[in-house]
Amino acid sequence: MINLIKNEMVKILKKKSFYIILIVTVLFMIFYNFMTSRNTNTSMYTRYGSYSTNYVQSMRDYVKELNPEHPEDVTAYIEAKSLVDCFDLVDKYGGDTWQAYIIMRDGISYTRNLYLYAYGSEKSDPLREQAQADYEEFVALLDKDDWRYFVEQEKQKLEEEMKIQEDLKSQTKDTVQLESIQAEINRLSISKQALDWRLEKNIPYGYDSMNNNLNQYVYNKAMCLDYESKENLTYEEKQEYQQALKTTETAKYRIENGEPSEKIENFQYGMTGIFSNYEIFIIIILVMIAGTIVSEEFNKGTVKLLLVRPYSRTKILLAKWIACVLIFLLAVLCIAVAQFIIGGILFGWEGITQSNIIQYDFNLGKVVEFTWWQYLGILFITKLPLYLLVMTIAFALSTIFANSAFAIVIALLGYMSTSIINALATAYQIDILRYFITMNWNIDQYLFGTLPPFEGMTLAFSIIICILYFFVLMLATVIAFKKKNIKNI
Repeated sequence: MINLIKNEMVKILKKKSFYIILIVTVLFMIFYNFMTSRNTNTSMYTRYGSYSTNYVQSMRDYVKELNPEHPEDVTAYIEAKSLVDCFDLVDKYGGDTWQAYIIMRDGISYTRNLYLYAYGSEKSDPLREQAQADYEEFVALLDKDDWRYFVEQEKQKLEEEMKIQEDLKSQTKDTVQLESIQAEINRLSISKQALDWRLEKNIPYGYDSMNNNLNQYVYNKAMCLDYESKENLTYEEKQEYQQALKTTETAKYRIENGEPSEKIENFQYGMTGIFSNYEIFIIIILVMIAGTIVSEEFNKGTVKLLLVRPYSRTKILLAKWIACVLIFLLAVLCIAVAQFIIGGILFGWEGITQSNIIQYDFNLGKVVEFTWWQYLGILFITKLPLYLLVMTIAFALSTIFANSAFAIVIALLGYMSTSIINALATAYQIDILRYFITMNWNIDQYLFGTLPPFEGMTLAFSIIICILYFFVLMLATVIAFKKKNIKNI
């Protein structure tokens, strides 16, 4: 049996197509990692916040076309000019400074008042002078390079608002109003916590990953409290609550423990992203091997030479399937090693021993941390049902129909239709589709206690469904192979 498996593996390894796909995968890998290393800043923000550089230039050109002395241009001029002044102020300090963030957040109110009281319907010299003084004071504070001052000012305003809400709460007896007031107090408390972290962890204003964590925490923590205040959540709401809770806790963990360096993060993301970034190549290798390993024997007439050996047809078929599995494992190993080498060259090797892959475990109720190789192993195990079943589908079709092209195309279509079928099942709650193979072969949907997309499904249920499909496919394959008449081949 072992010799039979070895012979089948040798046959596969002699195929040029196997190496061509591996080479294409590695070339794509090099390109992908190179582009990642060149585009390390994946923030949605530019130096002008959410405004693109093209938009900034267009606004500057637009202002030149407007005349504030013409009544029909006044409103547009005030809005455009106040915004352009903020862009100019950002250029003064630099787009990667904390001042740039404050300018794009608060500066517009100061610059708008300058032109509102100079040209608008509220035109007034005393108000314009006061607006000019306020603007100069704002710029002076920016010049002091003390971002903590703005944090303290923000905290003071929040605390004053909280006191107002607390006083209002003590004077209110209506249940609905009390709930609304408490929700506002909670929102203010969350924002204050973010400001406390900003001071404690020395996080200046900006658009970097730590600021993103603060924003994610504030938004999603409020969402969590909102869901927790409700009773009888729908299944969709439970899923949304889980996602908000996960984002909240992971953001909190990163704030309290710090983010890994960008190079370490890129290296580890490259390794743990193997099954997402290169999955299509893995699938192509699988279906190419499994979809031809039996049908080619019939098409070339070599099946007669195979069957004269002292092995039963079942053993021959099983040896071919096992050979496919072993080659699949070899291909995944090659891809992992290639990514390891390419990632190490481009991003450095510091991430090898770091433990920075974090996930929120709903079963444990806390954030858990993994090394990249531990997390990669977990992902591989959860992906196995998908890969083995796609391979088995191609293997079964190749055996039953003795047509390589048909086996490969149908197996690929089955894989590619997964997202469509699953989306239809969840969107329209088509209960019968929960028993369909595509709804169950992504075991990673249950990772760390995450609710699956379809209510009522469990990990045990999906595993049983996958096993049943596997045995049905293999049984049909064995029966078809045993009944094949090879006399006329």
